[in-house]
Amino acid sequence: MTFNRFISATMAVALLAACSDKDPLGEGPDNGIGNPGENIGDGYVAVQINLPTNVVSAAPRAANDNFDDGTPNEYRVSNGALLLFTAAPTDKEGDAVFKAAYDLNLESYWISKPDDVDNITTSNLVAVQVTNPAQTGEKLYGLVMVNFRNVAGIGEDNTLQLKAADGSSTAFSGKFSDLVNKISDCSFYTGSGTGATNFFMTNAPLSSVDDKTKPEASNVTTLVDITDGIKRTRLEAENAPAGSFFVERAVAKATLSVTANNGLNVGTGENAVHFTADNIEWTLNATNTKSYIVRNMGELDYIGYQSPNKPFRMVGNQKMGTTQIQPEVDLYRTYWCIDPNYDTYTEGDLTYKEDKTTTDFVKAGSGNPLYCYENTFNVEHQLHQYTTQAIVKVQFKVEGADAAATFYTINDRQDIIYTNKNEVITYPVSYILQDSRVAAAVKKAIEGTGQSVSITNENYTKYMTITFTRNDKGLYAVSNIEFIATEFEKLHNGKDPSDEGYVQGKKPVFEGEAGANLIADVNKAYTIAEYENGVSYYPVRFKHFAGASTTDATDLAPWDADKVGASSYDYDGYTGTKSGNAENMWLGRYGMVRNNWYDLNVTGFNKLGKPSIGGLEVDSDSTPDDNVEQWIAFKVNILSWAKRVQNVDL
Repeated sequence: MTFNRFISATMAVALLAACSDKDPLGEGPDNGIGNPGENIGDGYVAVQINLPTNVVSAAPRAANDNFDDGTPNEYRVSNGALLLFTAAPTDKEGDAVFKAAYDLNLESYWISKPDDVDNITTSNLVAVQVTNPAQTGEKLYGLVMVNFRNVAGIGEDNTLQLKAADGSSTAFSGKFSDLVNKISDCSFYTGSGTGATNFFMTNAPLSSVDDKTKPEASNVTTLVDITDGIKRTRLEAENAPAGSFFVERAVAKATLSVTANNGLNVGTGENAVHFTADNIEWTLNATNTKSYIVRNMGELDYIGYQSPNKPFRMVGNQKMGTTQIQPEVDLYRTYWCIDPNYDTYTEGDLTYKEDKTTTDFVKAGSGNPLYCYENTFNVEHQLHQYTTQAIVKVQFKVEGADAAATFYTINDRQDIIYTNKNEVITYPVSYILQDSRVAAAVKKAIEGTGQSVSITNENYTKYMTITFTRNDKGLYAVSNIEFIATEFEKLHNGKDPSDEGYVQGKKPVFEGEAGANLIADVNKAYTIAEYENGVSYYPVRFKHFAGASTTDATDLAPWDADKVGASSYDYDGYTGTKSGNAENMWLGRYGMVRNNWYDLNVTGFNKLGKPSIGGLEVDSDSTPDDNVEQWIAFKVNILSWAKRVQNVDL
């Protein structure tokens, strides 16, 4: 797994009293900083803002601190805001009280980073007039928002207005813990796909210890202490920045590439078929509908989790830095958080693409990224239905054919591929014709005529209408069985219709629920999958700390299928039923965290997927994420962005 890097921007933020009569350029008399802890009133403070690179998530790579800058659009900056908080020296970070918000002009010159392997992309220097709200003896803290105008606004008297997707806004007041728990349904970027830009960013929670030392909650901070950075002049502030702000994008990034495509072989002998895999596209599924504005670290009871013989996976080991104006500092990235539905889900929390059209899909390739809110969960909810996934759409074509064509399988047997619909339906038709409920209905309909009826596969269309319909799961199923009256009404006992005792045949009907039960039974006996135009769908759940296998050295939370079982997390307490050690062992194997880039790499096809998105039934699938059965071979890479790469065989 790899993560987004930080763009380093040095900003001189001028903290000035409203209506200050001092020289706005800061070139008036140097009055000094005053005594330590003294509120100097009007002043300037310089802060360094570092924009992120991506962390990349990759399988077999699951290690943290794998960085990639991404595209220029992803670190474009259009606007910014500085939020000020005050607190007593003994207060916890969450107790800091919001005081004011100020616009930042961030469109000036940005200093690029020197290489591609660090946390930072670029740096800047900017100044803004503000009023210092800290009283003597209080601490002053800052939070920076970048590209914030979709999410928030700054109102009169420097109030912070939090926006909603419906266009409404609400003034924020309260503690930093209150802001951290604020949820937004606004878009955290503008545009889409390759045109996405202006990504919303805020301070990243950082740790003061790396992954070799067990971190405590007290080691993690989000706000930046700028108490001692207030200066009398802008020049002083620019020469002595108050602190470094490392910001991160508020969304996760995903890409899908195909590095090995040898098609798909199915069947043996005379039934052998080789498909070529063409027109590979993908989309996101089971995505969050809302997100916290600032990364919410929760109670941090998980921060010291560690699997045996592994580092403390919730933090990285690469120091933050460096650019020409941002020296290396003893701070390290953190790699987990909670989201608004972390341990409790209600209907509507996630978006499931069950019936979407092809317009929801994008072509495979690293140049076609998709973005989404972060999605994390505790181990109890580490299940298919709650895990964000890629749906991979592949069009299979029989090798040598001019075009892709519809084909069928029966009962998920992929050793025989059927291309003729009429051949496929002979199986359920035979089942129906041989069923005793059909015989009973016919017998009753012609009773007393002295006649008999033989209904076969060859002539049944004279006597019955058997309707097949493709349902939303891509299954070609019997939807209705009805007898045709005409042939039965021709049958009689040989007497004239005017004679006494004349008996005529009539249209057979099923008694009670016999017909409905027959339909259910035949569809259970023969599950016909219809791959319309050769299209097959595969689900690929995004791994976070998990590696490609139990032997993958970079897997930070290994799960041993041989010990646990085929598709269960019960062993050793994955669900907390035995040792109770599940969270420590496996929390974060799957999920998506903001400012992480999850790069899926398709390396092959093992079997056919499902014939429709509905057939995946993700929204009701309570299978644990670490299910042994795999449909696609894949490798996930997470990019700086922290970048995570995941190889998958489908």
